[in-house]
Amino acid sequence: MLAENSLYTEEAWELFLERLKPGGILTVSRYYFHQRPAEAYRTLALAVAALKRRGVVDLRRHLVLLKNERSLMAGRAGIGTLLVSRDPLSAADLDAVNAYAADLSFGIALSPTTVEDPVLATIAGGKNLDAFYAGYEIDVSPPTDDRPFFFQMLRLRDVFKTEVWNYGDINWKNLKAILVLATLLGVVLVLTGLCIWIPWRRLKRQSGATRHVATEVGYFGAIGFGFMLIEVAQVQRFSLLLGRPTYALSVVLFALLLGTGLGSLLTGEWLRRHGTRSPVAPFVTLLAVVVITGAVTPGLLRALASHDTPVQLAASMLVLLPLGLVLGIAFPVGMRRAQEHDPLLLPWLWGVNGASSVCSSVVAMVIALSSGIGAAYWAGAGCYVAAAALALRPRRQ
Repeated sequence: MLAENSLYTEEAWELFLERLKPGGILTVSRYYFHQRPAEAYRTLALAVAALKRRGVVDLRRHLVLLKNERSLMAGRAGIGTLLVSRDPLSAADLDAVNAYAADLSFGIALSPTTVEDPVLATIAGGKNLDAFYAGYEIDVSPPTDDRPFFFQMLRLRDVFKTEVWNYGDINWKNLKAILVLATLLGVVLVLTGLCIWIPWRRLKRQSGATRHVATEVGYFGAIGFGFMLIEVAQVQRFSLLLGRPTYALSVVLFALLLGTGLGSLLTGEWLRRHGTRSPVAPFVTLLAVVVITGAVTPGLLRALASHDTPVQLAASMLVLLPLGLVLGIAFPVGMRRAQEHDPLLLPWLWGVNGASSVCSSVVAMVIALSSGIGAAYWAGAGCYVAAAALALRPRRQ
């Protein structure tokens, strides 16, 4: 329920329709629940979005939705099959559909001439859909490559609605997924807070500069959150390009961790020569590369989509290694500054960074699910901006 699926996105369906021959039809079958055929609604929303991207105005002339009545009458989930034509369906096409449906006792939920569900009628009409999706009881808006969670149709805020706590509701599995995520988020937030607060009580008594300690905690927490937000977002983004999550996980982790290690090594050399009085140049470089990478990655992934896997792997490394290189700057800068002030803080600040990274791995999923993968990436970039502001502020001894 929380997994990305790049087959069910606006961009994918636009590509599917583009690859059809003249007169070709895209057909997709999903479960059709009599209580609320949510997957059928969302599948239709994808078809409408893809057709509108192609400039189609009279959407209904391109759509037919059949449903398996016999399974529905037996009390089980039926199957809804959506037909999407890149060209308007002819009278002969509709006659063939009607004859086929009658022969197999299938129902016609939507066609150019008939519709039995007001929700289907609204979506197929294609007007004021943003307002409709925002107000509907579950999320049936069309997923995109930036938010490719087709099967998760409950919003995070729906956890607090009493009507969704119905064990007989067909979306109960979706709710369980949201509950797992919300519970995990609560657990890691509490544990992260304890990992910071409990040692702080002792350390702030031993270290006279409480204000400075708070600044260091903010800095190491920010780079911990920022690194993991960017890493998780890049894993999700490159899954679309490389096709398999295992490829994306291996490539992104390898490139980022290798780059981060090299970046830390080079930063250490820079600090030995220049000290920590003015780390402006490293942070300007870091923020510039993070912003440029975030801006160019979506377009680059689209440009590489048709290339062979070795080319995609090589291009991914070329994008990710420089990003990892600059992400390796922040940690050694912070550790060197903390060491100059109070070496007693170093093990604890290392732990603050690790705890915030674990917490951020869950936060990244929450942001991607609710606002998109791009939002998670830019939230990570914002964390590094905050870290740079803390590192560059004047400090009193």
